[in-house]
Amino acid sequence: MLSPFKWLKRLIVLFLIVAGGGYAFAEVKARGFTEEKIEAEASAVAPAANPQATVSFPLVWTLITKSEVQTVEVILTGYDLGPFLADRVFAFFNGIHVEKVATLRERELVLSSIDSLDLIVEVSAAEVSRALTGGLSFEFAADSALLKGPGLEIAGTLRSESAGRIFFEPSTALPKGVAVPDFEVSMPFVDCLQRVVVKPGLLEIACHINNPPADFRP
Repeated sequence: MLSPFKWLKRLIVLFLIVAGGGYAFAEVKARGFTEEKIEAEASAVAPAANPQATVSFPLVWTLITKSEVQTVEVILTGYDLGPFLADRVFAFFNGIHVEKVATLRERELVLSSIDSLDLIVEVSAAEVSRALTGGLSFEFAADSALLKGPGLEIAGTLRSESAGRIFFEPSTALPKGVAVPDFEVSMPFVDCLQRVVVKPGLLEIACHINNPPADFRP
């Protein structure tokens, strides 16, 4: 798992206000610097995931007046979930509260809490099929998964049972010798798996956590 909050601990914003010569300049520079810092540190942990970060506007004003960052969005592509790769991962960190803004010399923020985290993970049918054996594959439609193989077509859907586990729920019994497909996935940032939704050509995995820890361990 990634640890996004060590990125946020290194948000260097105060010196930009002093050196920037104006609020607008400081805001643009602060957000740009912060997003680049998040992306660089994410790349160090998951170099193949091509991270893209977006920090909410305004950043500087909310830090000064509320000691808060409203939202941080991180998008990863090709993230390794274990049995297959995610096409895209959307992570939304909401209400990031700052305990104190450090001195210009320290150039750090100390985080106290985060209101919530929302994760949405998208995986293509082709990528899920890559984890199957015995010539099996999936076709995804709205709320439906078709398991196909040599002389085999079984309709059903995909469900989540516990954190990290996804399994195929067939509408009829599978033939003898055909195991029910199931997968243990490793979600980014946290161990959570609250729902899966089958869409045309796509599996969506999602979770929501209120008041997640301010510093996850990888």
